[in-house]
Amino acid sequence: MKTLKNAPCGNISACGIISEERLVGMKKKVEVTIIALALVALILGGIMFLIRQTRHDELLIGQTRAETVALTNAGFDESQVEELASKLSYGSDGWCYKVSFKTLALEYTYKIEAYSGAILDKKTR
Repeated sequence: MKTLKNAPCGNISACGIISEERLVGMKKKVEVTIIALALVALILGGIMFLIRQTRHDELLIGQTRAETVALTNAGFDESQVEELASKLSYGSDGWCYKVSFKTLALEYTYKIEAYSGAILDKKTR
C-alpha cells in the first residue's frame, strides 16, 4: 500500500483517494480521448471544406458566358478587346470566374459568380 504525504490519514486507500496506478490509467484515457476528439474534429472540418468546395459543373454558367457578362457590362464585344482571358477559381466568394481584358485605354478585371453570373467585383486601371 502506498502512502501519500499530504493525505490526512497517510494511506491512499484508507482515505478514499484514488490509487496512483488508477490515476495514471485515467490520465492516459483522458489524453487518448482528447487526441481522438481532435482527430474527429480535424476530419469533420476537412469533410466540410470539401463539401463547400465541391462544384456542380452542369450548373456553372461557363467561361464563355462569364466573358460575355463582363464584356456586356463594360460596353464592348469580343472584337473590341485584346487579351480576353477567364479562369474558374474557388475563393472566399465560392466558385467564380475571373475575367480580364484590355482595351486601348484601360485594363478590366471582373469577378463573376460561377452559378448565377452576378458581377461580384469589377476593377479598371
